[in-house]
Amino acid sequence: MSKRFAFVLAAVGLLSFTAGAWGQVSNVHSTFSGDPTSEVTVSWRTPPFGGTSMQYGLTSDLGSSATGSAFLSSGGFQHHVTLSGLQPNTTYYYKPAGGGPLGTFKTAPADNSHFRFAVIGDVQGYSSVSGKWTAASNFLAGQDLLFWVPLGDLVQNGATQTEYDAFWSGCKALSQSVPVMPIIGNHDEYGYATGWPQNYLDQFRLPDNGSAGYQGHWWAIEVGPMQFIGLNNSPGGGPLSNEQARATQAAWMDQQMSQSDARWKFASLHTPTWSTGGHGGENLNSDYRPTWEAHHATAVFSGHTHSFEVTHPMRDGERVDSWAEGTFYYNSAGINSNGAVQGAWFSEFWQSESGLPLVGIVDVFEDEVIVTTYNYQTGEIFHQVTIPEPASMSLLGAGALMTLIRRR
Repeated sequence: MSKRFAFVLAAVGLLSFTAGAWGQVSNVHSTFSGDPTSEVTVSWRTPPFGGTSMQYGLTSDLGSSATGSAFLSSGGFQHHVTLSGLQPNTTYYYKPAGGGPLGTFKTAPADNSHFRFAVIGDVQGYSSVSGKWTAASNFLAGQDLLFWVPLGDLVQNGATQTEYDAFWSGCKALSQSVPVMPIIGNHDEYGYATGWPQNYLDQFRLPDNGSAGYQGHWWAIEVGPMQFIGLNNSPGGGPLSNEQARATQAAWMDQQMSQSDARWKFASLHTPTWSTGGHGGENLNSDYRPTWEAHHATAVFSGHTHSFEVTHPMRDGERVDSWAEGTFYYNSAGINSNGAVQGAWFSEFWQSESGLPLVGIVDVFEDEVIVTTYNYQTGEIFHQVTIPEPASMSLLGAGALMTLIRRR
C-alpha cells in the first residue's frame, strides 16, 4: 500500500468518524443560566469532534443560529450555547447541529403572571429505573411547566458519566422541552475522592451568582413574585472545608434573600430539615433554617429520604399556627424507590405506603401558591396545600389555610 493511499484511507476514516460523531447528539437539555425572562443555555453531549452550533427561532422553521463552547468531559464533548436577548414569556424552538433533536423552551414572564414548576425526588438510577423515571418525566412534560427541579441524587454514582447518560435518556420528552434547574445531592458527589461533583458541574450551566469558586453549586433566580434558591448541602472538595463552605453559602443566601422583595421565597436543599424517613430527623440544617425563617421562606423543598412528607408551618424548631408565622417543609418521594414513613408531631401529612408514584407541582400566582402532589401514573391528586398571600395570612389559622385532597 502506498503512503498516499494510506493517507487517503486515514482521512476518509477521520471524516467518517466525525460525521458519525455529529450524528450522536445526546443529553439535550436547557437551563435558565441568567435572567429567566431573557437568557437560556442549551446543552448537549457528543463524542469528540461534535460541533457546538445550533439553530433556533420562534417557529419550527428556526431561522437563527448561535455558537457556544465545548470541552472534553469524561471521554466525550460537553457543549453549551447561551442565548441572550430573548423575549419574555415566549416559546422558542432549537436544534443542535449534527443531528440533534428539535426541542423547545419557554422564557419566564416579565410580570406576575401565573407559572408552574415541578419538584422531583431522587431519580438515583444507574439503569432505566424500571421505566419509573420515563413515566414520571413524561407526565411532567405534559403539565405546562416553566422549569423542573431534580432535588439531588440525579444518579447513583456521580463520577460515572454513563449514569448521567441514562438519566437524560429516561426523560427526553421533558428535558428537551422544559428548562431544568437541579441541585446537588450526596450521590452526585460519589466516586470522587474530594466530593467535588465534576460530572454534575459539566452537565449544567446554572446562574453564576453563587459564591466565588462555587458557581453551579448554589444559585438564585427570580420570576415575577418568586425567588427560588438552589443549595448544596455538602459542598466539599473545593477551596473551603465543608463547614466553611456551608457557612459561606448561608451568608450568601441571607444576602440574596435580604436583597429580594419577592413575595414568595423558595429554597431547595437535598437533605430534609424535618423528616421521619430514613436519613431524616428533627430540626436538621440548623445553620440554614434560621435564614429561611428570618426571611419567611414560603417553602423549602428536599429529597434524600425517598419518602413524601410535609410539615405544618414551622418556626424556631416548633409548630406554629399560621403561615404568617411559619415555613412549609416539603420532602419529595423518590423516583427510583420510596418507602412509607410514620410521621411525627411536625408532620402535616406523609406517605404511609411504599412505592407510591409521586411528583410535586407548584403553581405560583400573585396572590397564592398551590403545592400539589400527583400520582404520575393516574394523574390523580394525592395531596394539596394552598398558601395565601402574606398580607392576608395573619387573618387565618393554619387549619383554614390547608386544603387537603388525599386519594390512593
